[in-house]
Amino acid sequence: MGLLVLVAACGRPEMRSLSVEALSPASAPYGEAEALTITGHFPVDVRVSYRSQDSGVDSRFVVTLSDHDLPGTTWVSPTSLTALSPPDLAIGQHELVVIGPTDERAVLAGAFTVCEATATWYRDADGDLYGDPVAVLDACLQPEGYTADPTDCDDSSASTYPGAAASESTTACMKDEDGDGFGDTDPPTGVTAGSDCDDTLSSITPEASEICDNGVDDNCDHLTDGDDGLACPPECQDLDLDGHLDAACGGTDCDDSSASTYPGAAASDSPTACMKDGDGDGFGDANPPVGVISGLDCDDASAVVQPGTPCLDDGDPCTENVLCLAGACTGHNPCGAECGDSCAGGCGVEGCCVETCSGTCATCESGCGCDQTCSGSCTTTCNAGAACHLQASGSEESSARLRCADGASCALTCARGEENRCRLDCLGNAACLLDCNGETSCTLSCAAPVSCGADVHACNRPCP
Repeated sequence: MGLLVLVAACGRPEMRSLSVEALSPASAPYGEAEALTITGHFPVDVRVSYRSQDSGVDSRFVVTLSDHDLPGTTWVSPTSLTALSPPDLAIGQHELVVIGPTDERAVLAGAFTVCEATATWYRDADGDLYGDPVAVLDACLQPEGYTADPTDCDDSSASTYPGAAASESTTACMKDEDGDGFGDTDPPTGVTAGSDCDDTLSSITPEASEICDNGVDDNCDHLTDGDDGLACPPECQDLDLDGHLDAACGGTDCDDSSASTYPGAAASDSPTACMKDGDGDGFGDANPPVGVISGLDCDDASAVVQPGTPCLDDGDPCTENVLCLAGACTGHNPCGAECGDSCAGGCGVEGCCVETCSGTCATCESGCGCDQTCSGSCTTTCNAGAACHLQASGSEESSARLRCADGASCALTCARGEENRCRLDCLGNAACLLDCNGETSCTLSCAAPVSCGADVHACNRPCP
């Protein structure tokens, strides 16, 4: 059986191109006449009446629009039409056919289903496949946004449903926002409480290991760090009170006997490495205890000595006024201008140190420390393993050039004066420091320079 919808008006109705877009509801139980809304494009300002009509095909639900003057209700919308489904339509799926006043037709395949009986569906607003037991809809087919399961205890939260906290229960309706398998200890009303004391962090659960120096109850036993005597016994406390637990007890302190040794102690060297900074100058001890990462501070007992500054005078003429370069105080030969000079302590190595020169200066070899003053035009090469300091004398029209090989440590200080020129070529992973001293003809060449200020620049090393 089908449905005949007769539409009439006083005079010819205004016509639009006939089309059908949707039918709602899309189902009805067998033997019941369901009020249906058909949307599409239809004639306007007409009278509507209905009667059943045999479509001749069991799989069709036919709606006929007529321009005859028949009694009925006023229908004013050009985009929607109300009809009644015939109660004698067979169980199954039916095609909707709308026939217009001039016999034009519009078809919507599989639009209407007749079922044996309706089922109860529950609104699933949060899309977790569990429905609100109060928001009920009876329909033959499952409506969009509804589910057959009515056991959701909070339909506004997709992280709250039966079995959400599966590590605690596969059936209890809990909230597990961080997805760690444990339910929130303080959920909304109506939700079963779990044992997760922080449901925003998946790293905090009843099964987590207590981290003994982070100020957090990691394992949800209501005890934090040192208060948790089982997870953090007394021998695993922060003995030096620097805020970091011994690494042997799961902490990050590489020396829990020294309050000046912890991750980030030498922030100028590294904000994360576990170093010792005994003098508090921001640079790590170059010769720390075993297990502590080495820094670049040649003298960790003096805040005055830092990378790029002179080391303290120890009374040995072979090491006076030496520079702290790459974590080592590098000596020079102060005994005289000749390369062959030597002095006590073994710092004078033949052929490697020149104090004052002009033209091409000697090459500083591996293992030597050279402190040179350049007068006029100088070019000095500092080979791998050597440490060189070249000081321009300050005369006008001077030219000082220092070539620092990969693996060497170099410092070049320019002098003020007209037309003075300085150039530091820093190769590979050499540690270089250039002080332009206000001169504009001052050049630093390296792969990754670091700007330290208006006149001081560095390569592959911290700024002073």
